[in-house]
Amino acid sequence: MPRALLTDGERDAIRGDEMDESTRSSHRSRIRKKLNERMGEDADLLRRHEPELFNLLHEQVCEKVYDQRIAELEARIDELEGRLDEG
Repeated sequence: MPRALLTDGERDAIRGDEMDESTRSSHRSRIRKKLNERMGEDADLLRRHEPELFNLLHEQVCEKVYDQRIAELEARIDELEGRLDEG
């Protein structure tokens, strides 16, 4: 399967799969470096030269996170409303 941001080994490290701490630390360091040094550049390049691809990136990263957070907040609101109705 083609990779996006993470290699298979990096995914294993993030998931907490069994590996020695040195290897896990190495994977985390590489991920941090990619995010700090290249991700912003790549996003800006897409935004300027391939807006359709930039919009897809934005949708996959930002909108899914926002949608998930909104769903969590709505569930919390429902829970709190239920408590208010009880009391």
